[in-house]
Amino acid sequence: MSRLEEGGRMAPDSVQSPYERALLSRHVFAYSQVTGRYIDKGDRLLEIGCGEGYGSALMAGKAGSVTAIDSGADAVAHAAEKYKAGNLEFKAYAGEVLPFQDGEFDKVVSFQVIEHVKDPSAFVKETARVLKPGGRLYLTTPNRVHRLKEGQKPWYKFHIREFSAGEIPPLLSPFFRSCKVGFISVPPEYFEMEKKVARIATLAQKLDPLGLRDRIPYGLKQFVFRLISKKAGTAGLDAAPAEFSLIEDDRNGLDLWIEAVR
Repeated sequence: MSRLEEGGRMAPDSVQSPYERALLSRHVFAYSQVTGRYIDKGDRLLEIGCGEGYGSALMAGKAGSVTAIDSGADAVAHAAEKYKAGNLEFKAYAGEVLPFQDGEFDKVVSFQVIEHVKDPSAFVKETARVLKPGGRLYLTTPNRVHRLKEGQKPWYKFHIREFSAGEIPPLLSPFFRSCKVGFISVPPEYFEMEKKVARIATLAQKLDPLGLRDRIPYGLKQFVFRLISKKAGTAGLDAAPAEFSLIEDDRNGLDLWIEAVR
Protein backbone atom coordinates (compact mmCIF):
# COMPACT_ATOMS: atom_id res chain seq x y z
CA MET A 1 0.00 0.00 0.00
CA SER A 2 1.24 3.53 -0.74
CA ARG A 3 2.78 5.37 2.18
CA LEU A 4 1.65 8.64 3.69
CA GLU A 5 4.03 10.71 1.54
CA GLU A 6 2.71 9.00 -1.61
CA GLY A 7 -0.88 10.10 -1.28
CA GLY A 8 -1.95 10.69 2.25
CA ARG A 9 -3.34 7.27 3.23
CA MET A 10 -2.80 6.76 6.95
CA ALA A 11 -1.98 3.19 8.04
CA PRO A 12 -1.97 2.58 11.82
CA ASP A 13 0.89 0.08 11.70
CA SER A 14 3.16 2.46 9.77
CA VAL A 15 3.03 5.36 12.26
CA GLN A 16 6.50 6.31 13.48
CA SER A 17 6.66 10.00 14.37
CA PRO A 18 4.62 12.03 16.90
CA TYR A 19 3.19 14.04 14.01
CA GLU A 20 1.87 10.88 12.37
CA ARG A 21 0.42 9.77 15.72
CA ALA A 22 -1.41 13.09 15.90
CA LEU A 23 -2.82 12.61 12.40
CA LEU A 24 -3.91 9.08 13.21
CA SER A 25 -5.61 10.20 16.43
CA ARG A 26 -7.65 12.76 14.50
CA HIS A 27 -8.76 10.08 12.03
CA VAL A 28 -9.62 7.57 14.74
CA PHE A 29 -11.59 10.16 16.67
CA ALA A 30 -13.72 11.01 13.63
CA TYR A 31 -14.50 7.35 12.95
CA SER A 32 -15.30 6.67 16.60
CA GLN A 33 -17.65 9.65 16.73
CA VAL A 34 -19.61 8.77 13.61
CA THR A 35 -19.82 5.13 14.69
CA GLY A 36 -20.85 5.80 18.26
CA ARG A 37 -23.21 8.71 17.72
CA TYR A 38 -24.53 8.83 14.17
CA ILE A 39 -24.65 5.36 12.63
CA ASP A 40 -27.78 3.32 13.30
CA LYS A 41 -28.00 -0.46 13.20
CA GLY A 42 -29.25 -1.46 9.79
CA ASP A 43 -27.84 1.59 8.01
CA ARG A 44 -26.56 1.04 4.51
CA LEU A 45 -23.40 3.13 4.50
CA LEU A 46 -20.99 4.32 1.82
CA GLU A 47 -17.48 5.48 2.65
CA ILE A 48 -15.70 7.52 -0.02
CA GLY A 49 -11.92 7.47 0.35
CA CYS A 50 -11.55 4.54 2.73
CA GLY A 51 -7.75 4.48 2.56
CA GLU A 52 -6.21 1.66 4.59
CA GLY A 53 -9.63 0.44 5.71
CA TYR A 54 -9.47 0.50 9.51
CA GLY A 55 -12.26 3.10 9.73
CA SER A 56 -14.50 1.12 7.39
CA ALA A 57 -14.03 -1.95 9.59
CA LEU A 58 -14.92 0.07 12.70
CA MET A 59 -18.13 1.37 11.13
CA ALA A 60 -19.05 -2.09 9.87
CA GLY A 61 -19.23 -3.22 13.48
CA LYS A 62 -22.42 -1.20 13.84
CA ALA A 63 -23.88 -0.46 10.39
CA GLY A 64 -26.02 -2.92 8.50
CA SER A 65 -23.58 -2.81 5.58
CA VAL A 66 -20.57 -0.73 4.52
CA THR A 67 -19.42 -0.22 0.96
CA ALA A 68 -15.98 1.40 1.02
CA ILE A 69 -14.33 2.87 -2.08
CA ASP A 70 -10.95 4.41 -2.73
CA SER A 71 -9.07 5.58 -5.82
CA GLY A 72 -5.96 3.60 -4.83
CA ALA A 73 -6.20 0.00 -6.00
CA ASP A 74 -3.29 -0.97 -3.73
CA ALA A 75 -5.04 0.50 -0.69
CA VAL A 76 -8.27 -1.34 -1.53
CA ALA A 77 -6.44 -4.65 -2.00
CA HIS A 78 -4.72 -4.16 1.36
CA ALA A 79 -8.01 -3.31 3.08
CA ALA A 80 -9.90 -6.24 1.58
CA GLU A 81 -7.21 -8.63 2.79
CA LYS A 82 -6.79 -7.15 6.27
CA TYR A 83 -10.40 -6.33 7.20
CA LYS A 84 -12.87 -9.04 6.35
CA ALA A 85 -16.52 -9.01 7.41
CA GLY A 86 -19.72 -10.25 5.88
CA ASN A 87 -21.22 -6.76 5.76
CA LEU A 88 -18.10 -4.95 4.49
CA GLU A 89 -17.11 -4.58 0.83
CA PHE A 90 -14.12 -2.69 -0.57
CA LYS A 91 -14.04 -1.40 -4.15
CA ALA A 92 -11.41 0.48 -6.17
CA TYR A 93 -12.96 3.40 -8.01
CA ALA A 94 -11.53 6.67 -9.29
CA GLY A 95 -14.36 8.15 -11.37
CA GLU A 96 -16.21 11.39 -10.70
CA VAL A 97 -19.69 9.84 -11.02
CA LEU A 98 -20.28 7.35 -8.22
CA PRO A 99 -21.12 3.84 -9.48
CA PHE A 100 -24.32 3.57 -7.41
CA GLN A 101 -28.04 4.12 -7.88
CA ASP A 102 -29.92 7.23 -6.72
CA GLY A 103 -30.92 6.99 -3.07
CA GLU A 104 -28.96 3.78 -2.45
CA PHE A 105 -27.49 4.70 0.96
CA ASP A 106 -28.67 5.92 4.37
CA LYS A 107 -25.34 7.54 5.27
CA VAL A 108 -22.25 8.67 3.37
CA VAL A 109 -18.95 9.18 5.20
CA SER A 110 -15.90 10.83 3.64
CA PHE A 111 -13.09 11.86 5.98
CA GLN A 112 -10.13 13.96 4.82
CA VAL A 113 -11.07 13.61 1.15
CA ILE A 114 -12.78 16.73 -0.18
CA GLU A 115 -9.53 18.74 0.00
CA HIS A 116 -8.11 16.33 -2.62
CA VAL A 117 -11.01 16.74 -5.07
CA LYS A 118 -10.71 18.83 -8.23
CA ASP A 119 -14.42 19.73 -8.36
CA PRO A 120 -15.83 19.86 -4.80
CA SER A 121 -19.28 20.91 -5.99
CA ALA A 122 -19.60 17.90 -8.29
CA PHE A 123 -18.33 15.68 -5.48
CA VAL A 124 -20.95 16.97 -3.05
CA LYS A 125 -23.68 16.68 -5.68
CA GLU A 126 -22.84 13.01 -6.19
CA THR A 127 -22.92 12.27 -2.46
CA ALA A 128 -26.39 13.82 -2.31
CA ARG A 129 -27.57 11.80 -5.30
CA VAL A 130 -26.73 8.41 -3.77
CA LEU A 131 -28.33 9.30 -0.43
CA LYS A 132 -31.95 8.56 0.40
CA PRO A 133 -34.20 11.53 1.23
CA GLY A 134 -33.35 12.37 4.81
CA GLY A 135 -29.99 10.60 4.49
CA ARG A 136 -26.92 12.16 6.04
CA LEU A 137 -23.45 13.07 4.86
CA TYR A 138 -20.50 13.28 7.26
CA LEU A 139 -17.27 14.98 6.22
CA THR A 140 -14.04 16.05 7.87
CA THR A 141 -11.41 18.25 6.28
CA PRO A 142 -8.48 20.32 7.57
CA ASN A 143 -9.43 23.74 8.94
CA ARG A 144 -7.73 26.14 6.55
CA VAL A 145 -7.52 29.05 8.97
CA HIS A 146 -4.88 27.28 11.09
CA ARG A 147 -2.79 26.12 8.12
CA LEU A 148 -2.87 28.75 5.39
CA LYS A 149 -2.83 32.50 5.01
CA GLU A 150 -5.64 34.12 3.04
CA GLY A 151 -5.20 33.26 -0.63
CA GLN A 152 -2.32 30.86 0.01
CA LYS A 153 -2.12 27.68 -2.03
CA PRO A 154 -2.05 24.49 0.08
CA TRP A 155 1.50 23.55 0.97
CA TYR A 156 0.68 19.84 1.13
CA LYS A 157 1.13 18.70 -2.45
CA PHE A 158 -1.87 16.34 -2.49
CA HIS A 159 -4.35 19.01 -1.36
CA ILE A 160 -6.03 20.97 -4.14
CA ARG A 161 -8.14 23.25 -1.94
CA GLU A 162 -8.55 23.65 1.80
CA PHE A 163 -11.67 25.14 3.42
CA SER A 164 -12.70 27.42 6.24
CA ALA A 165 -15.90 26.83 8.18
CA GLY A 166 -17.68 29.66 6.35
CA GLU A 167 -16.97 28.16 2.93
CA ILE A 168 -18.77 24.89 3.60
CA PRO A 169 -22.49 25.85 3.78
CA PRO A 170 -22.52 27.61 0.38
CA LEU A 171 -20.88 24.52 -1.12
CA LEU A 172 -23.42 22.06 0.30
CA SER A 173 -26.64 24.09 0.41
CA PRO A 174 -27.59 23.58 -3.28
CA PHE A 175 -27.83 19.83 -2.64
CA PHE A 176 -28.77 19.39 1.03
CA ARG A 177 -31.69 20.60 3.15
CA SER A 178 -29.43 21.52 6.05
CA CYS A 179 -25.75 21.68 6.88
CA LYS A 180 -24.04 22.00 10.26
CA VAL A 181 -20.33 22.78 10.61
CA GLY A 182 -18.41 22.10 13.82
CA PHE A 183 -14.81 21.58 14.83
CA ILE A 184 -12.68 18.70 16.05
CA SER A 185 -10.86 20.23 19.01
CA VAL A 186 -7.50 18.64 19.86
CA PRO A 187 -5.18 18.79 22.90
CA PRO A 188 -3.01 21.95 23.00
CA GLU A 189 0.18 20.00 22.25
CA TYR A 190 -1.29 18.63 19.03
CA PHE A 191 -2.53 22.07 18.05
CA GLU A 192 0.84 23.76 18.59
CA MET A 193 2.67 21.01 16.71
CA GLU A 194 0.37 21.39 13.71
CA LYS A 195 0.83 25.15 13.75
CA LYS A 196 4.62 24.75 13.74
CA VAL A 197 4.45 22.31 10.86
CA ALA A 198 2.27 24.78 8.95
CA ARG A 199 4.72 27.64 9.56
CA ILE A 200 7.70 25.59 8.42
CA ALA A 201 5.84 24.25 5.37
CA THR A 202 4.70 27.76 4.42
CA LEU A 203 8.28 29.03 4.59
CA ALA A 204 9.50 26.09 2.51
CA GLN A 205 6.76 26.79 -0.03
CA LYS A 206 7.90 30.40 -0.32
CA LEU A 207 11.61 29.55 -0.63
CA ASP A 208 11.07 26.59 -2.98
CA PRO A 209 8.65 27.61 -5.76
CA LEU A 210 9.80 24.69 -7.94
CA GLY A 211 8.70 22.12 -5.37
CA LEU A 212 12.12 20.49 -4.98
CA ARG A 213 11.27 19.77 -1.33
CA ASP A 214 8.99 16.99 -2.53
CA ARG A 215 12.13 14.99 -3.39
CA ILE A 216 13.32 14.97 0.22
CA PRO A 217 13.19 11.40 1.65
CA TYR A 218 10.25 10.90 3.96
CA GLY A 219 12.56 9.59 6.68
CA LEU A 220 14.18 13.03 6.86
CA LYS A 221 10.77 14.66 7.13
CA GLN A 222 9.93 12.33 10.01
CA PHE A 223 13.12 13.49 11.75
CA VAL A 224 11.94 17.10 11.41
CA PHE A 225 8.53 16.13 12.79
CA ARG A 226 10.23 14.57 15.83
CA LEU A 227 12.24 17.73 16.42
CA ILE A 228 9.13 19.87 16.20
CA SER A 229 7.25 17.73 18.70
CA LYS A 230 10.22 17.72 21.09
CA LYS A 231 10.28 21.52 21.12
CA ALA A 232 6.54 21.57 21.70
CA GLY A 233 6.90 19.23 24.67
CA THR A 234 5.92 15.58 24.86
CA ALA A 235 2.93 15.80 27.20
CA GLY A 236 -0.27 14.98 25.40
CA LEU A 237 1.31 13.64 22.22
CA ASP A 238 0.00 10.17 22.99
CA ALA A 239 -3.45 11.53 23.74
CA ALA A 240 -6.24 9.05 23.20
CA PRO A 241 -9.16 10.06 20.95
CA ALA A 242 -11.18 10.50 24.16
CA GLU A 243 -9.19 13.69 24.77
CA PHE A 244 -10.54 15.12 21.52
CA SER A 245 -13.99 16.67 21.26
CA LEU A 246 -16.58 17.94 18.82
CA ILE A 247 -17.38 21.59 19.52
CA GLU A 248 -19.32 24.36 17.84
CA ASP A 249 -16.72 27.13 18.21
CA ASP A 250 -13.16 27.05 16.95
CA ARG A 251 -10.96 26.28 19.95
CA ASN A 252 -7.97 24.26 18.77
CA GLY A 253 -10.13 23.06 15.89
CA LEU A 254 -7.68 21.49 13.47
CA ASP A 255 -10.42 19.79 11.45
CA LEU A 256 -13.88 20.79 10.33
CA TRP A 257 -16.71 18.38 11.12
CA ILE A 258 -19.62 18.61 8.69
CA GLU A 259 -23.04 16.97 8.93
CA ALA A 260 -25.53 17.55 6.11
CA VAL A 261 -29.08 16.25 5.69
CA ARG A 262 -30.37 15.32 2.23
